[in-house]
Amino acid sequence: MSLARFARVSGTVSVSNVVSVGANMLKNKALALLVGSAGIGLLSQASYLQNLLMTVSNLGLNQGLLRVLSRRKEPSSEDFRLAADLGTRVMVWSCAGFGLLALALARPVSRFAFDSPERTAWVFAAVLAFLPWSVGMVVETVLVGAGEIPRFTAGRISTYLLTAGAIVIGTWWRGIGGGIWGGAVGCVLATGVAWSISFYRTSLPRLCRRSVWWDRDRWAEERPVFAELAGVSSVASVDGLLCMVGPFVLRSVALHAVGAGALGLYQAAQVMAVTLGPIVSNSIWGHYFPAASAESDPRKLSDLTNAAVRFATLTLVPAYLCILLLKGWLVPVLFSKSFIPILPWLSWLMAGEFLSQVAAIMMSLSLARDHHRIFLAACFMRTGGLLLIGWLALGSYGMEGLVMAQAFSGALLCAFGLWAAVKKVGVELNSGSLAAVGLAVALLLALG
Repeated sequence: MSLARFARVSGTVSVSNVVSVGANMLKNKALALLVGSAGIGLLSQASYLQNLLMTVSNLGLNQGLLRVLSRRKEPSSEDFRLAADLGTRVMVWSCAGFGLLALALARPVSRFAFDSPERTAWVFAAVLAFLPWSVGMVVETVLVGAGEIPRFTAGRISTYLLTAGAIVIGTWWRGIGGGIWGGAVGCVLATGVAWSISFYRTSLPRLCRRSVWWDRDRWAEERPVFAELAGVSSVASVDGLLCMVGPFVLRSVALHAVGAGALGLYQAAQVMAVTLGPIVSNSIWGHYFPAASAESDPRKLSDLTNAAVRFATLTLVPAYLCILLLKGWLVPVLFSKSFIPILPWLSWLMAGEFLSQVAAIMMSLSLARDHHRIFLAACFMRTGGLLLIGWLALGSYGMEGLVMAQAFSGALLCAFGLWAAVKKVGVELNSGSLAAVGLAVALLLALG
C-alpha cells in the first residue's frame, strides 16, 4: 500500500484528531488559570483512574471485536450483527462487575490515587464516567469494523467537545471536584450522542429485549464467535492493563513523593509531548489493524507496515519539531509562565513517545498475525522497564527521572518491536523507513 493511499484512508479520522487537540489545549489553558499546576495534577489522576477502570473492564474487546468484524466483510450480514451484539453485551456485563468492585474499594483507591482516603466521591465520579464510555468504545469499534469512518469520526468529535467543555464548566463552578464530576457528566452525554449517531449499526435495540440475554438457542449460535473473540481479546486485555497500570502506579507514587504541583507540571509536559502520539496511533489503528488481520500476501503486508511507519513519522515528527522550536512561547500561551520548568523535559518525552508509537505499530502487527507470545513479551517489557527505571530514577531525580524513564522505556520497546517484526513475523522493513525513524529521534533530541 502506498503512503498516499494510507493517508487518504486515515485522513477522515484525522479530522476528529484536530478537534481533539484544539479542545484539549483550550481545556488545559482554562484549567491552568483556574486551578494551577496542583489542580491539573489531581484532575489528571482522576482521568487516569477512569481510563484504568475502562481498560480493565474492556477485556481487550476493542481489538478482539475489530479482528472478528474485519473478517466479516458485509455489515448487513447476520454473522456481523451476531458478533456486534455479543461484544456489546459482554462489555455491559464486564463494566457492571468492575464498576461495583471499584465502588466497594473506593476508600483504599482514593488513598492511593489521590493521597487521601476522604476523596471517595472522586472515585464514584470516575466509575460514573467509565461505564458509558466503555460501552461507547464498543460502538466505535463496530463502526470501524463496518467501514463507517465518518460516523465514527462524528462520534469522536462529540466526545472530545462535550467532555472538555464539561470539565472546564465544572471546575469553574465547583473547583477540582466539580471538574471531575463535570467530566463524568460529559462522558454520559457524549456516549448518548455516539449511540444516536450509530444507532442502526449497534445492538442497542436488541439489548432492550430480555430474550436476547436469556435465549439459550442464541448462545448456541454465539459460542463459536465467542471463542474467536476471546482468543484475541484475552491477549489484548493484558496489553491494555499493563499499558495503564505502569503509568498510573508511577504517577500515584510521584503524587505521594513530590506533591500534586510537580505532578501537574509533568501532566502539562505530557499534554505537549504525548497527546499527539495516541491521536496518530488511533488514525493508524483504525485502518492498519483490520487490514493487517485480513491480509494474506506477505509482500502487501510489508508494504502496509512500511506505509504505517512512514505515516507516523511524517505526521508526528514535523509537529514535534515545530513545538520544540516554539516551546518558549507555546508553554506560557497554552498554560502559564509558572509551567516554564517543563521546557527541558519536552524533547525526551517526544523522542520516547515517537518510538513508542512505532513500537505500537509492530505490536499491532504481532497481534494481527497471531504472534501472541511476542505481543505479551512486549507488553511486559514496556511496563516492567517503565516501572523499574521510573522507580529508581524518581527517588534520585524527582519528576525529571520519570521523564527519562519514559524515554528509555520507549526506546527499549521500539527496538524489541522492530526485531520481532522482522525476525518473527517476517515483515520486510525497508531501509528508508528505519533511517527516517533514527533521523527523527536524533533531530528531536538535538533540538532539546
